[in-house]
Amino acid sequence: MAFLNENVAQGSSLTNPFKIGITDTDNAALNEQSEYLPWKIDPVQSYMDYECGIYCELDSGMAIHRNLPQGSYAPDSLGSQDINSGIAQAASMNGVNLTSNGLFGDFVQRMANSRYRFCLKGWARRAGYQVTIPTMVAIQTPLGAIPVVPDDEVPQKAMNVLLDNMSGIPIWFARWELWYTMIVPPTGQATPPADLADQVDAGALQEDATLTSGIQVPISVPDYNTQ
Repeated sequence: MAFLNENVAQGSSLTNPFKIGITDTDNAALNEQSEYLPWKIDPVQSYMDYECGIYCELDSGMAIHRNLPQGSYAPDSLGSQDINSGIAQAASMNGVNLTSNGLFGDFVQRMANSRYRFCLKGWARRAGYQVTIPTMVAIQTPLGAIPVVPDDEVPQKAMNVLLDNMSGIPIWFARWELWYTMIVPPTGQATPPADLADQVDAGALQEDATLTSGIQVPISVPDYNTQ
């Protein structure tokens, strides 16, 4: 019984580091040269992980005019206890300190209309194909679609890099952070993006599916005569 280097059996260079195969035990007959393990080549099924969400930011357009203090008072802090006092900190039941040391009243003035910003943010891994970077053209609301445009203050960022090699199948990794804004106010909640890895579409579920009143659990109530 003869053993043949798999790179040689596949017709590649002897030092090729990208060929992984089984030991050749067919006395150099090369019977396994055309035998491969199947893998999914459908682009729809190629996503290994996919996380994408719509993050919101609101600029209310309000201006707060702070008065000059008429007297000195101790600086305010969100901390409640000195970190160097371990015993006192362990015994304390305080959380975030929201008690101010000052007595003041500031003035509020509307300086502009409210401005909504939306960030399409996520990451994904995909086998065989580059990750398609999503884009947002409108915010879907119950009252219709509202167009969005790339934000003029926050630049858009995206990347698509080779992460790994699984027996010749490239694994791509991508990350994106895309900011958008709109010139008219939104009129309702935005539909979350679909999950391409688990084939879940929140929009489709809301429109087509009725949620069940309960789910089956693996443990049930014992019989009435259980000893």
